[in-house]
Amino acid sequence: MVKLSIRKYFNEDGVFYYGEDHLDDDDEDEEGPVEEDVVPMEPAWLVLFRDPQRTKQANMTSKKLMTVPREIGMMQRLERLSVNNNAITCLPHTIGNCTSLKVVHLGRNLLEYLPMELFQLPNLQTLQAFNNVIKDLVIPAKLAHPSRLTLLNLNHNNLASLPPTISQLSCLTSLSIDNNELTTLPSEVCELVKLEHLSACGNHIRILPPTIHTMKCLKKLILIDNLLESIPIHALSIKTLRELDVSLNRIESIDKRVVMRCQSKKLKLHMASNPFRKKGRTELSLAHFFPSLRELSCRTLLHVTVKRINEGAKIYPGQNKYDVLCDEISLILEAHPSLQKSIDLVQALQNPSSCAVCGRYTCLESFTVIEYVEPPQFLVAEVSTIKIPLQSHVCSLQCYEKEKELLHIKV
Repeated sequence: MVKLSIRKYFNEDGVFYYGEDHLDDDDEDEEGPVEEDVVPMEPAWLVLFRDPQRTKQANMTSKKLMTVPREIGMMQRLERLSVNNNAITCLPHTIGNCTSLKVVHLGRNLLEYLPMELFQLPNLQTLQAFNNVIKDLVIPAKLAHPSRLTLLNLNHNNLASLPPTISQLSCLTSLSIDNNELTTLPSEVCELVKLEHLSACGNHIRILPPTIHTMKCLKKLILIDNLLESIPIHALSIKTLRELDVSLNRIESIDKRVVMRCQSKKLKLHMASNPFRKKGRTELSLAHFFPSLRELSCRTLLHVTVKRINEGAKIYPGQNKYDVLCDEISLILEAHPSLQKSIDLVQALQNPSSCAVCGRYTCLESFTVIEYVEPPQFLVAEVSTIKIPLQSHVCSLQCYEKEKELLHIKV
């Protein structure tokens, strides 16, 4: 911890100056300005430094500030700091001395990064840093004290990724990362066991981590305006999930498994402004008749995994075989790093489909049968949507013909 003192003096123009100084016995009686590290303090801060060691709240919103003085580290009783709507470009590392801080509001500034000392604060519960220009989020791999942070808001920044160390924020209940440059979420997000609300709207997310079904408390998952092409079926395995919003994505049809899970969980599904495919003739490519080597490899691995499950894998209350299958696949990928090098194989295994006729599992290559039905009660879509395309997957041409006959679909 840096020991600071305020050298109080005014220059000839009446401007208050301050400087950082390590206290010794030799310089306690020294008078006059300190030449090293002396910068003018912005007038708006002066009132707080009349008695900095007793200050508990600092509301500096809309004060046209450009800096936060390093001497803020003297405010060891400070519990709430708000500097919203200014032009601050960085925070001093001495903010780590404000060990009583519980709430920090940094919204609408020009911050490019957050100092690591901020995440080391032992009592910090709320951190709002929306509408800045943060490109990288750096969280220490080891925290001096267990994190008490429950709310983290990083909306409207320039984040391209989240660090794996985000798992250190073990008390998070709400994480908002809307309108950034994210293409995926790290698997470490799934380790946030207390997370209840996750919002990642306005990004470029195509897939979710395969372990997202392991989240224990997530109730609301908001993924509006991303690049999802299908509803993440493994996300529906989250036991506590009550609302999923995938509006403004690239979803053309709804998997039958989604309907069954939403009905059984009483889950509200938002799907407004998705490009649902129009009723028409289903087209098949030759690739469906001759599965690729990748597809055959995936089906073999899935067959072995399902066999292990049927022979004695324990299924806990509230789980189904699909949940156990996802768990087993995650364990296989962790145990065989060589498999993870094959990106295509990993992506194929992340969202297996089961044949609607015979029940066998497939990955990326299967026949698709589309049925147009009235919107279920749990589905929130546009008022103009009269019927929605409901798709089911089948593993072979034989099963495809059986499913067509069952649904009376003319192809």
